[in-house]
Amino acid sequence: MHTHTQLTGRPRYSDMASSHELYCAGHLMQAAVAGRRAIGDERLLGVATRFADHLVKDLPPDALDGHPQIETALAELYRETGVRAYLDLAARMIDGRGHETLPLKGHHGPGIRQDRVPLRAATTVEGHAVRAMYLAAGAADVAAETGDRALLAALATQWRDMVATKTYLTGGLGSVWYGEQFGGPHELTPETAYCETCAAVGSVQWAYRMLLATGESAYADLMERTLYNAVLPGVSLSGDRFFYVNALRVRAGANPDDRRAAARGRQDWYGTACCPPNVMRLLSSLDHYLATRDDGGVQLHLYAPGTLRAGDVVLRVETGYPWDGRVEITVAEAPATPWTLAARIPSWADGASVDGLSGTGLPVRPGSYYRARRVWRPGDRIVLDFAIRPRLTAAVPRLDVARGQVAVERGPLVYCLEQADHPGAGVDDLCLEGGLSDGLSDGLSDGLSDGGPDRRPARRGGAGPRARPGPRAQEGGRRLPLPHRRRAS
Repeated sequence: MHTHTQLTGRPRYSDMASSHELYCAGHLMQAAVAGRRAIGDERLLGVATRFADHLVKDLPPDALDGHPQIETALAELYRETGVRAYLDLAARMIDGRGHETLPLKGHHGPGIRQDRVPLRAATTVEGHAVRAMYLAAGAADVAAETGDRALLAALATQWRDMVATKTYLTGGLGSVWYGEQFGGPHELTPETAYCETCAAVGSVQWAYRMLLATGESAYADLMERTLYNAVLPGVSLSGDRFFYVNALRVRAGANPDDRRAAARGRQDWYGTACCPPNVMRLLSSLDHYLATRDDGGVQLHLYAPGTLRAGDVVLRVETGYPWDGRVEITVAEAPATPWTLAARIPSWADGASVDGLSGTGLPVRPGSYYRARRVWRPGDRIVLDFAIRPRLTAAVPRLDVARGQVAVERGPLVYCLEQADHPGAGVDDLCLEGGLSDGLSDGLSDGLSDGGPDRRPARRGGAGPRARPGPRAQEGGRRLPLPHRRRAS
């Protein structure tokens, strides 16, 4: 099924480190599962299972693809078919990495392909950022399905370190152009940020799987930050032009020589065409990330207007989020037995409150879930107020390139200072003076909120620009089936 191998006549699996054969097989399998779940079409699923059966039977026991992706696809195929051999093959591939067996090219070491340290022993992420995210997502799938608590704990350690030391404010990942990879701790230069759009998509996938396995709100917090500020900036408002690289600062006169460079602007396509279809794949499946269900009830993780169905429960969500912090959740249908409604309170939402059935203006703790268990009846309603307001965010002192600078945030959005808004001075010459104001500005696309302070030219200083948030993702009135949360036992 690998077109390049078929057309060139190269022997199958003869260059596993670089050929992407199993990477492409994984995307085929995921497309087959999606087709069956979305429209009940099993034609491609038959192709995918034959391919997976072939891999189980004929793939050499030490075979690894240089670009992880097959692991999470095999786990998903196992969920769809119940064939345990697919999950076992994914587990074997995960444990096979970290022993310096993949051939190297150029000046790279084994870390570029996540082959320097076994995943269970690693304490941080390293190497090619997209590959690292796909490997971690696949490992989280295996941990959840097998109940491997040790593997899940190792992934949680790596994730926390990544968020603390290797993640940009936008949620972007990968600070090194050479190898499209992670740098060292706090190596997060804004001008040379690589922040590949695919890495942001992979980060959402990993965080989502960790959320399903643990129920911890921090994973949903990063999903939200990354979706609004690292994924959506990768596509134009018109939806037909894309960023491969998402730099956090572009100076006047920046070299646009590389077609991936942000200074060149969004492009209609790329020779390495992974980012545009990856964005399409994520946005077309966004409904699966909004909420989950388990035996105890329903959990809302991300907020968008629409109707959510979870078994016998139907919820209506009305909100102007992320511009407006009010989220109204109404029970439309419910069983006659108790169940728990859980709604995430974002970690940035200081002063958040809820109007519930037991009172109004009740304080809730940021970085947690508001939970209410009762026999719910149609018409019951809770209203969340996240007290959205603009705020200034400074980097940790170890990030020396950002000392003396701040970013402007409002709710889940990170704002960008753009030259088009400041014709009288260069962005590098701006500083922030006065207090922060809040309000909606006429003329901004789709009601974009202008949460900026008074901005005046200055000789020095400035707020570090950040990637501009794209249009909000919303599901309208669609009825959305909810995935079932799986916890690692």
